[in-house]
Amino acid sequence: MRSLRVVTLSLLLGAGLAELLGATWQYAVPFDRGVDRKGVAQSPGQALCWLPPATKQFRGLLLMGRLGIELELALDEAIRQACAENDLAILYFDPHIDAVFHFWEAGDTSAVRLLKALDDVAEATNRPELRRVPWITAGHSTAGIFCRNLAYWKPERVAGILHLKSGNFHHRDHLPPSGTLAGVPLVAINGQFESFGPEGGIRPEFGRETQWVFVLKDLQQFRGRDPNFLLSLLVEPGADHFHGSPELCACAALFIRKTAQYRLPRELPPGEAPIDALPLRAQDGWLSDPDLYAPKHPPAPYADYAGEKDQALWHYDRETAEAAVRFHCNLGRHQVLEQPALAWQDDGDGWTFRAESKFLAVMPETLGGRVAGQHVGHAEGPIVHRVKTGEPVAQLAPDTFRLLRPPSDPRRFKVNIAAYHPGDDRFRSTIRWGELAVPKPKGAAQQIEFPELADSPASALPALEARASSGLPIRYEVDFGPLEVRDGRLILSDLPVQARFPIACRVTAHQPGRRTEPSVQAAPPVSRTFRITAPSAE
Repeated sequence: MRSLRVVTLSLLLGAGLAELLGATWQYAVPFDRGVDRKGVAQSPGQALCWLPPATKQFRGLLLMGRLGIELELALDEAIRQACAENDLAILYFDPHIDAVFHFWEAGDTSAVRLLKALDDVAEATNRPELRRVPWITAGHSTAGIFCRNLAYWKPERVAGILHLKSGNFHHRDHLPPSGTLAGVPLVAINGQFESFGPEGGIRPEFGRETQWVFVLKDLQQFRGRDPNFLLSLLVEPGADHFHGSPELCACAALFIRKTAQYRLPRELPPGEAPIDALPLRAQDGWLSDPDLYAPKHPPAPYADYAGEKDQALWHYDRETAEAAVRFHCNLGRHQVLEQPALAWQDDGDGWTFRAESKFLAVMPETLGGRVAGQHVGHAEGPIVHRVKTGEPVAQLAPDTFRLLRPPSDPRRFKVNIAAYHPGDDRFRSTIRWGELAVPKPKGAAQQIEFPELADSPASALPALEARASSGLPIRYEVDFGPLEVRDGRLILSDLPVQARFPIACRVTAHQPGRRTEPSVQAAPPVSRTFRITAPSAE
């Protein structure tokens, strides 16, 4: 899947609405998914790898898999910039290698399969240090169990944990019989109004705030036990359980930068042994007030914090502590948007749609708890609409979008658009998501003819000559490989230094059909795989 960035109308027109720019994954390495619940071996997955192209030696690995919003993080430009600046690779398992990672259970193979996948990625990328470097783990929802259980398994190798819209830290079914997270920095990022709660479900007194309230209690339970539980909580204003956002990703990018600064060795020690993260104590960081609605104590270095240290939230330093306080500014001063109304436009081929949103005067009853039914005002200024990172949608104008191809998941033929307002000095920021079903035109069928692509050196990449039987234009996406499509041609993009040839690449041709009359069905996509054999022709 290509990185689907929000692009301007001028760029889209210049590209003929046919291309997306920038290599997303330079490598796709098969990995063992183990067996299913019936004991049947599953087909291999793909370990998708992005390497900052200029990095000569990697210091760490951002590790995650497909479950929920992880792809949004893996593709986010701020996160990739943080990784590039700190020599971190990104590894994304598709599908997830194991969302719960019960490494302690008899017969569980998740740990063995993970280490084998890292070996294979190191071999394919010609970066042997990827076997050894510390990990920053990330996981959303159920996969929050994955990202913290890796730290229970190998606490010395986990430099930091991004725990995303998840909870149930003390759920016995997902806890190993021994081990601790003490000494491993963890930031839990939760939505203010998540539709899921902890074990036992949503509590009436908290409504959809139940999840983050109980996450805070879990973190404080750890910190009350041992101050060296280096734990923090960020609550994304107005946000739900199912989606990421640029604001969430900015928080994650800051955590990645600071984890690299404080936990990753600058130079790798010689040898082949796994590398431990640098040790860190609670006293090395800062603390902030856990009362996110009405903080009583300003953030301060550990020794100087005026509140209860064992109940406070821990941060790497002043920058991260103060960023957390700013993130929660006006958290209790609510404003709320209605879900974006999304409507297809009956012009052209029918794949353009518009979004409209407005503020509500009353907090929805569905939020429950202390906020349901509250009368609220709102900040001034325009409402911003956004695409969901990773979905095949381009933004043409502030309220206008275009579907580029049908969604990949046939079980969920929908796209998502967010309405967002940044707030002001009186109101917190807010975000609300809407979804639009993608219809399947019932007109004439069409097929794509896409000639095979020959193995080629990087200096003579194969031509893209796909044709749709309908005559409608083709769009190409690079699924993996150090390539991008520009003006209908493949060009080399983000080729890592020290790359080993040949490098496998896959390009897919799409034609979404026509929704307006005369309607045309979407063509089945056609993929072609080839290898880049060398940097240039001999």
